[in-house]
Amino acid sequence: MDIIGVYLKEALDRAGCPVCYLLDKYEKSSIETILYEHVNDPFVREKFAESLGLCPYHAWRLKEIAYSNPLYGGLGVAVIYEHMLSLYLKGLRNGEKIEEKECYLCKAVKEKERDIVETFAERLNELLEDYKNSEAVLCKRHYELIQSLLGKILL
Repeated sequence: MDIIGVYLKEALDRAGCPVCYLLDKYEKSSIETILYEHVNDPFVREKFAESLGLCPYHAWRLKEIAYSNPLYGGLGVAVIYEHMLSLYLKGLRNGEKIEEKECYLCKAVKEKERDIVETFAERLNELLEDYKNSEAVLCKRHYELIQSLLGKILL
């Protein structure tokens, strides 16, 4: 069993949608990793630069997580957005048309959601007994995504 399968079994021990739980956990972990390890990482800086920062939801989540833990604090957020603003201003001064791309974290979360939903659908037989005995309930969105995939898998 791969790591996503292990995490799915863990998520089935909780009330609520196991896919939503894992996505929230992934999103928080990604933000914490950025704040703790990757504030000055060129790859991460490039991803932030492509989207000119984060969408409003992830910008607020970044700030919330940064200020909730003294280990992170606001410095990382300030460094990231100082860099974004300098790129934005440089583009404006050069008369460039500035276009935002999809939020770096939104894109990462969508990819993770696809992986989790596919794994859940592929391993439904293996997870079914745990699911039946748990308080976990798939939300409408994830139920429909898994149901759609099951139709494709069974064909």
